[in-house]
Amino acid sequence: MKEILKDKTVLFPMISALLLTAVSAFIMYVGSLLWIIFFSLAQINLFIGIYRALQHSRT
Repeated sequence: MKEILKDKTVLFPMISALLLTAVSAFIMYVGSLLWIIFFSLAQINLFIGIYRALQHSRT
């Protein structure tokens, strides 16, 4: 194992692959959070719109 780690040509692709995996996982996590936030905001706006439409139809 130590011989493998001493070889820079093996070490660099391993490190870059780990970094890319971590970065892509973080981006996916943040993206899903943003998606949930925007989706909930859209639902709230939809409910407010329906409520106002019902209020207008009553009067």
